[in-house]
Amino acid sequence: MIVASGITLIIFLMSSMLFVKKLNDFQSTRGNSDEDIKEYVERKYKFEVDVLSNEGRDSTGKGLFFHDARVKRTDCNLREFDIYFSMFRNIKGDGYENISIRSKLADKY
Repeated sequence: MIVASGITLIIFLMSSMLFVKKLNDFQSTRGNSDEDIKEYVERKYKFEVDVLSNEGRDSTGKGLFFHDARVKRTDCNLREFDIYFSMFRNIKGDGYENISIRSKLADKY
């Protein structure tokens, strides 16, 4: 009885790990290319950016995490900000509004 439960657990865990590997392989074909990032920013904020860094998969996270990308506005030297990625490699947000508010406050005071 205990042996059968152990074998079932091992089979379940191996199947789960195989599924996660296949999911990661699928995710590596989409998401955070430089073109995707530029398109996201242009659609959301209506200005163009240059991608300064986009490292992609984080090797310390066993392939489940992604480094944020760093971008810079093409029309303004002071506006560098990050683009954030989810563990499924989708763009989940950015830091532009935070940087914009900080810059306005610095100019004001």
